[in-house]
Amino acid sequence: MNNVNILHLSDLHINFNEDSSCSILRESLIEDINKIKENKNIKIDIVAMTGDIIDKGTGDKSYALAEEFFNELASKCEIEKEKFLFVPGNHDIPRKSLIKHQLHNKSSEDLFKEDLATEYWDLASSRFNSFNTFVKNFTGREDFLNENLGGAVTTFEINSKVIRFLLINSSWCSLDNEDYGLLKIGKWQLERIRSLINKTEPTDLTFALMHHPIDWLTTDEQKLLTHYLTDTKYIQANYILNGHIHTGKIETTTTPDSTLASLVTGIGYPNKGEKGLSKIKNGQCRYSIYNFNFENNLLTTYLRISLDNGYFVADTQLYQIAGEDGSFTKNIYPQNHTLLKNNYADNFDISSIEVDSIKKVSDWVGREEEFTLIESKKISVLAITGTGGQGKSALASEILRRYSRGSNKKYDVGIWIDCRELPHSLHYKIIETLEKLTDGKESVSLYRDEKLEDTINRLEAHLKIYKLLIVFDNIDAYVNVDTEQVSKELEPFLNCFLNIEHNSFIIFTCRPSLIYHNADFHSIKLTGLSEEDGIQFFNKRGIKLEKNNSVEYSNKIISMTQGHPYWLGLIAGQVAAGRDNFKKLIENYSVGQVYERARLQEYFKSVWDQLSKDRQRLLRYLVEAHRPLNQLEISILENGPDKIRKELRRLERFGLVEPHESVSNDITSYQVHPLVREFIHETYTPSAQEQYVQKVLYVFLPRNIVDILFNKNTDLTGSTIPSPSALLESLETCLNSRNSAKALTLMEQYKNALLDNGYHHQSLSISCRILDSIDWNEHKIAFRSKSVLFLRSLIRQLIYFGDKTYENYLKKYETLVEPNTLPYLRYLTLLTDVEWRIGNYNKSIHYSYEYEKLANSLDNFTEHRDIKYTRALSLRDFGEVEEALSLFNELKDTSVKEAEYLGNCAKCYHKLGDFDKAETLIKQSLELLLEDSSYSSFTNLGYAYLWYSEIMYDKEDFKTSKELLFDAKDIWEEYAPGFTSIIHNKIEEYSNNSIWNSIKTNNKNGNLVFLSTQSV
Repeated sequence: MNNVNILHLSDLHINFNEDSSCSILRESLIEDINKIKENKNIKIDIVAMTGDIIDKGTGDKSYALAEEFFNELASKCEIEKEKFLFVPGNHDIPRKSLIKHQLHNKSSEDLFKEDLATEYWDLASSRFNSFNTFVKNFTGREDFLNENLGGAVTTFEINSKVIRFLLINSSWCSLDNEDYGLLKIGKWQLERIRSLINKTEPTDLTFALMHHPIDWLTTDEQKLLTHYLTDTKYIQANYILNGHIHTGKIETTTTPDSTLASLVTGIGYPNKGEKGLSKIKNGQCRYSIYNFNFENNLLTTYLRISLDNGYFVADTQLYQIAGEDGSFTKNIYPQNHTLLKNNYADNFDISSIEVDSIKKVSDWVGREEEFTLIESKKISVLAITGTGGQGKSALASEILRRYSRGSNKKYDVGIWIDCRELPHSLHYKIIETLEKLTDGKESVSLYRDEKLEDTINRLEAHLKIYKLLIVFDNIDAYVNVDTEQVSKELEPFLNCFLNIEHNSFIIFTCRPSLIYHNADFHSIKLTGLSEEDGIQFFNKRGIKLEKNNSVEYSNKIISMTQGHPYWLGLIAGQVAAGRDNFKKLIENYSVGQVYERARLQEYFKSVWDQLSKDRQRLLRYLVEAHRPLNQLEISILENGPDKIRKELRRLERFGLVEPHESVSNDITSYQVHPLVREFIHETYTPSAQEQYVQKVLYVFLPRNIVDILFNKNTDLTGSTIPSPSALLESLETCLNSRNSAKALTLMEQYKNALLDNGYHHQSLSISCRILDSIDWNEHKIAFRSKSVLFLRSLIRQLIYFGDKTYENYLKKYETLVEPNTLPYLRYLTLLTDVEWRIGNYNKSIHYSYEYEKLANSLDNFTEHRDIKYTRALSLRDFGEVEEALSLFNELKDTSVKEAEYLGNCAKCYHKLGDFDKAETLIKQSLELLLEDSSYSSFTNLGYAYLWYSEIMYDKEDFKTSKELLFDAKDIWEEYAPGFTSIIHNKIEEYSNNSIWNSIKTNNKNGNLVFLSTQSV
């Protein structure tokens, strides 16, 4: 047997003068512990009591009552007394003003000196006489001997595993109400524990027990204790068990070599300000049982919480990860990073991974102040901001090269993530990155539908496993310009980078200023190069600083451009090619108070006019590509690879294209600088660029689809369906090139290619971008049937995801259609459906009748089926079940899918009390849904599992009901997270049934199909 089970209790606050309800709570506690033992088939090996056994230092009489309780606990739960461990809490000792005077007049450094510390301990130790007597009487051990200066070490062999417990006294200098942030452990206590450890054999697992959480210590003492508990050279522990704050929270502290998990629990606490008898609040009292399974390297935590009547139930409130029995499972050894690395791939070289190609920077000069700042500060996140062309990406690229490559690298790998107008969400981009980090083990196909919080948990693990340097380039879309704060989508990731202990380094680049109040966050706003750096730059570009290009003239050029790196690069390209010189440039361009960007664009136009038509054409192609293109892809745009290669090199020397390098191969790709894109888009209209966009799309889509897309007289019906990845590339290219209408056409035709292949997150993101960028009036969104269907599908998906954006789209739609017109009928169809989905059944029914009334007046009956079907749904859920069933039967032979018909009829029969008929129909519906892999079938599967669960609950088959309900939860967490509140409400309702609540289920998290097609 490879299991160790620890019961964690804390803060009993036993008082000889207490109210009788307190003893009832403790009796309930013992009963509940026995129930968990029986249900989970576990034996309690250790009891860890982390302080405040008694209340307010009430002494021997309270300890006598406590001894009675622990005797009863040991007897009834069959736990050996020597397996009980106690550390003192602030309530376990009397409060003396003398210790307060001594502590307030001594510095923290004094506690590092053992001779002085011994004096303090002599002064403080008498406070623990009653506590020590209690521990000795009950366990037979003398853990806190005077010569141990407060600390102790105890080791047990349990089921062939050696488990060590470090007993740390955090209460010796407690001053009660003035404790937070002021407590001290003392280096002398830690050193004494260290010396005791050195006398023992190696162990399989080490626990530290301490009453107060770490953040109750002084800042210096927090650092000291964390250092001792996480460093293998000192007293490294795997877990620290605390009490005092009674919340049950779990936190981790991580270093490159280890992770220390903090487990906190607490039973009761007297209400503040309460007079008379000391009463314990019987509700919201927590305790935990930890099951360590060494064979599978798993820790299962069972969380329990009391109701107001003092009886204990599963604690499902504290963590979303907790199952219906209040349990969750994690790895025992999260700190064994080497082991975790090996789990991904034995021969995987992480340094070779690549997410996006990295901008090449040749002839690097300057920015040494920035590098000095980076190296002098210990920061986790750096934001590099500044106007376009100041070299933000270049600096980030140089940081990546210096610190993640070569023999002296500081990080395991440098990862470049291009966030410029991502083709899908940042969340999905992180999922793609984690696939690369695990050599495909955590593949996108497995985690495509993952919840954001789960992705962040995986990301945290990798930040701790490896030393990563990650650059998020061009995050402008994720920064609010007005507030200078990150967007809601980026904020969870930024909090992850800043709020956990890791040794990775994250860099963001963006034009807007970015502010975040955290000591581990720093922002650098780039300005131009200095004269010294500018001279060095020209030298490296091969410009001889003489005659018309003298140092005097070069300094004037640097001043004129304010050292703008991109502008200087353009000038260097022209001068090196013999087309310009510094003297002539100074004569031709004003250095007055002219807006910097206007002068830069003026200069760029002069450069543009000097380019050949072939080079201009090549740039106009590259401008429309949403990502860097390699030479093979560019050859699709223009014939003659040799010629293209030469032209690209020339354009690179002129500073007009930026080369990007790949880590995994020698392929170079090319992209224009953002300022070039801005210039061309300001110079040429979308229609003037259309032919270039069309050719760029040939890189991603079959030619016949692209040609149809650009032929205004045909549509895409019947064309070959492209792959989801090709479709996403094409959609992004359309948006990047100001062709939102083309993107809309592609989505109208192929949205199901994304939805039904698991790309519903990306589909949602890019669909919203299309609608936000397009002119609804110009493109007749409310009047074209395909656009209306697309809008209806998107609004439905937004509701599934709990995204209120649908309200804005609905209002916008309403403003475009005139009442009492045919287009208004379509709006009423959508409105009827929306009101049903958000639970406004009465409104939905009202709008359905308004639709029919208007349709009759307009002699239009084309969409009566849809409106009747939605009315049937609303009538059923509003309570008019017979009428709803009649409508469903009327619509049976129309376009309604059979699976939906069967499921909705099953719901009706359930409401009518015919449970057998309802069960038969819902099984038939499930058979059909499980055979279909479309997005709509997956969302409907959630309904089917939910309704089947309700039917089985009423038939008192509680086990099947419970398993089905959690299958519904799994489905909707992935495909319709906005509906999971329905499941949580149902779980809360059913939890009042003690039989249902006590049943153990077999379904695992992520087990999407409880019933196979055979079983139904």
